[in-house]
Amino acid sequence: MKGQRPSRLHRQSRRLLFASMLGLACHAQAGTPPATPKPQSPRDHAKLVVLQTEAAFILKHDHAKARDGFLQATRIDPAYAPAWFDIAVMDEGDKNWAKAGYYFKHYLSLNPTGPDADRARAQLTLLAKYQDGAITPAMQRSATYDTAIQRARVFLAHGYYREAILEASRALSVDQTRWEAYAVVSLCMAKQGKSAEAAKFRDMAISRAPTGKREKLQAVLSQAGRPLASQEDKCMYQRVLYFDAGKFDIKPEFQSLVACHARYLKEHPEARIRLIGNTDERELSDDLGERRGNSVSSAIQADGGSANQLSVVSSGQKNSICKEHDESCWSRNRRVEIVYTAM
Repeated sequence: MKGQRPSRLHRQSRRLLFASMLGLACHAQAGTPPATPKPQSPRDHAKLVVLQTEAAFILKHDHAKARDGFLQATRIDPAYAPAWFDIAVMDEGDKNWAKAGYYFKHYLSLNPTGPDADRARAQLTLLAKYQDGAITPAMQRSATYDTAIQRARVFLAHGYYREAILEASRALSVDQTRWEAYAVVSLCMAKQGKSAEAAKFRDMAISRAPTGKREKLQAVLSQAGRPLASQEDKCMYQRVLYFDAGKFDIKPEFQSLVACHARYLKEHPEARIRLIGNTDERELSDDLGERRGNSVSSAIQADGGSANQLSVVSSGQKNSICKEHDESCWSRNRRVEIVYTAM
């Protein structure tokens, strides 16, 4: 088959957890009792395997291992539709058009109105054109643009704004007439409190969006960029808690920060937070990052947040923000990051 392959990342960026596998390589801390694993349903187990596999693929881009991971999820729960969608994406990226088409159709049979249903149908149409050799340069540009936007959305969902903006810029280098890249940049600016820049890119996105999408797009981007009303609300911009060496209890100076985010969750039931625990290079416990995340989660719940609004992952030592071998650096790596996946 000729033409560029239509490889695209999964649109449900909220399900992609970069850090879900990062804490697995640490050693156990002497004298620390292991956490008791919670029983999982087949659906929850399959979902976890998919999340871990997606995270590993983003980091290593190993198609074969990713496909095996998604297949494992389907064996755990054959009715878990997202796993079949991801298998289709893997086969599509490997130019296995027939297999990709089969698995996209299987996804649709399980979840015909799911969040990826429209994309699955669009991919089936595109695959048919690949098989017929009917791909045009415009289609190739569109596929390249969509791939960059999918990566940008993943980074945005996890709070990696610089990387999200870089991917949006790559999309713009392909096509400046579409709205999605401008919307990503607007959201990144809004999340960082840069209201003027957010408004600028919001207007650029809305002016390029199809007429039928403009009203909803304006509402979404305006909500993300709304100004914080009071000094008390400005604590929402503070999204990192730091910890003492080997500890996971919250320091007194961060209690008000916890209360601030708990209040926001209580007032916005649709909001969701991912708590990412981190350790320094000397902390060898494989679950210390998770314990720190769980500590923050418990504190937020005690102040009014709901458990179903919170999730915890551990990056261990793998997401260090500095590499120096001194306390000044170590203290910055012993942290929990608060990442809003929905506001």
